[in-house]
Amino acid sequence: AGYFNRDYSDHTNYSGSVPAQRKDNGFDYNQQVLYGDMSLSFPIVSDVNLTCSCKAERLTNKGSFVNETTVSPLDYKDFNLNPNIRLNTIFRSVQFELQYSNRVSRPDISYLNPFEDVSNPYFIKRGNPNLKGQSTDYYSLYFKKSFSSKWLDNIHITLSYIDQHNLIGPFTTVQDDGVSISSYCNTGKASSFSSYLGGRILFGKKIDIYITANYTRSSFMLSSGRTNDYSYINPSFRANWSPRYFYFFTELRMPPRSLNSQSSKVYSDPDLTVSLSRYFKKPKIGFAIEGHDLLRSGGRRETQYKDTNFSQRCLTDSYGRYLLVRVYWRIGAFRETKSVDVGAYDM
Repeated sequence: AGYFNRDYSDHTNYSGSVPAQRKDNGFDYNQQVLYGDMSLSFPIVSDVNLTCSCKAERLTNKGSFVNETTVSPLDYKDFNLNPNIRLNTIFRSVQFELQYSNRVSRPDISYLNPFEDVSNPYFIKRGNPNLKGQSTDYYSLYFKKSFSSKWLDNIHITLSYIDQHNLIGPFTTVQDDGVSISSYCNTGKASSFSSYLGGRILFGKKIDIYITANYTRSSFMLSSGRTNDYSYINPSFRANWSPRYFYFFTELRMPPRSLNSQSSKVYSDPDLTVSLSRYFKKPKIGFAIEGHDLLRSGGRRETQYKDTNFSQRCLTDSYGRYLLVRVYWRIGAFRETKSVDVGAYDM
């Protein structure tokens, strides 16, 4: 159980196209959450365990900004129950887990601030104080098989399905004069199915290789009635080698680029990282040489967004490959900092 109180006050004077932003602007926001959770775990049969938990929260939001209305959309209260059910078993070298969970994610303060960023007059950005939290139902099936082989450690498979309501995401509109306005909206509903296959391969005691592949198919139903569907495969390869005198790490991924509810096409970019490092214990000095995004040169990357009344093609500058050199000196002995979960559900 716990309680937290967040208070944000911004008395900056803004200038923008909205009449309410022309003088004496400000944005005040306060969020208070009282929450508690309960968990119960017990065996059903031999080696089969069931864990049930539930988190309850009471939210009170207050906020104000200079506008032409007397009612702020930031003033509201909400109550949520978020269950989590997990069934798991381990039989010899096989691990199996079935899970369902519900979660509410609320907009960050930067999503809510209504004042405009007009640093680029052709691409205006602003928040949306009318945003409400999104609800996510998550279903997953996990299977892991361990091996006693000298070269193969394990193989694991995950099947998952996500169902989201009142989805929060970036949303772009285009005015008649061609100016693009980017904000955040509760865009509608979304569902996605993912299958994940991974494994760990061993070469002796000093080389580990991880190979994974993830297939995702998603569907976004926008509030305008349009549906955007897409699917992609995201393979990855990761290896680390730790001989006596240095540590070597490399990773190759192909993640999708800038996907959101309005995306009309999937672009995948190869991303290769290579790192070589060494730490000397006596002088407590370490160094590292890292190469990032090694398969791409700098240039523009394309993304496409579509809705019922517009189609937008965006080009974003990318740095491409770069080299990073780090030298550090460790002073004294450091203890691991303990983390505290305050139960915040911000995005």
